[in-house]
Amino acid sequence: MVGKRTRDLGLPAARQPEHVSISMVADAANEPSVLVFGRFLTIAKELEYLLGRAIEREFGISHAMFEVLLLLGRAGRPVPMREISRAQVLTSGGATRLVTRMEAADLVRRDVNARDARVHLVSLTETGESTMVRAARSHAHNVQRYMFDGLAQTERDTVLRGLTVLNRSTLAVLPEMP
Repeated sequence: MVGKRTRDLGLPAARQPEHVSISMVADAANEPSVLVFGRFLTIAKELEYLLGRAIEREFGISHAMFEVLLLLGRAGRPVPMREISRAQVLTSGGATRLVTRMEAADLVRRDVNARDARVHLVSLTETGESTMVRAARSHAHNVQRYMFDGLAQTERDTVLRGLTVLNRSTLAVLPEMP
């Protein structure tokens, strides 16, 4: 049944590994794959907190704003709101509120697409570009400090390869945001 999509979330049906035997609370709480996933989430939350607070303190922008600045910088062109919504895993209303706050801070500009008035395109302002470059410099330093300095080079390479594979596998099944 692997690969069949479930109706509610559009995700593939879960395969039950033969080695997983969960019949009691203690089994559930101590199942190795559940523990690993819990650690993964905990580390991600801790890093997001540390790195996000550093950006907020130093540059006055949220981590979500920084991610939008990076998205726009990578694109090198105005980006439709829908693309921002998808990339940030936000509803269209959430993306609109975020971009509105970024406009008020003069980080981005929102223009109506000349070919389709329903589409709003978001682009970086000079202030947004400058903020992104300075914040990225600081962020790269903090990622190195909090994420990589404690690992040997071979461990870093393994982490990066593993995260790339995980990213591909989740993107393949992630439902499209409305």
